[in-house]
Formats: sequence, C-alpha cells, structure tokens
Amino acid sequence: TDPQQHAQHEFIRHVAQAIKEGMNAQAFEQLILVAPPKALGDLRTLLDHNAAKLVKSELQKDLTHLSPHQLAEHLQEVIKV
Repeated sequence: TDPQQHAQHEFIRHVAQAIKEGMNAQAFEQLILVAPPKALGDLRTLLDHNAAKLVKSELQKDLTHLSPHQLAEHLQEVIKV
C-alpha cells in the first residue's frame, strides 16, 4: 500500500469510528453519507452494523472542491430524505 492509500484508509477508519461513537452517544438518528465512490465503499465495509442501519441516503461524489454555498445547493435533494 502506498502512503497516500494508507492515509486515505486511516481517514476512513477514523470517520467510521467517529460515526460509531456518535451513534453510541445518540448524537443522531440517521445518517447521510457523501463521499467519492471508493471512499464510500470503504466506509461501508468499516461501519458498525448498527450504524449502517442508520444510513438513510448516500451520494457517491467528491464534493470537496465546492464552496459552502455550492455544497448546500448540491445537497438539497439528499437532505430532503
């Protein structure tokens, strides 16, 4: 594994752990996951089974390049779920 792939995997692992902790703290009742396709697939495999049940919608796109305003516009349909 190259260093960049390793860093990406560690980030996804960290996100999965943060989701699990949030679920255990009852910080949310449902999740909407937004990530590039590979990252989203990796996240799905690392998500706790109970956390996965809270996923109500997914968007397989890389939105990291968008401004906050553009991001809000882009997520309007997904957030309505």
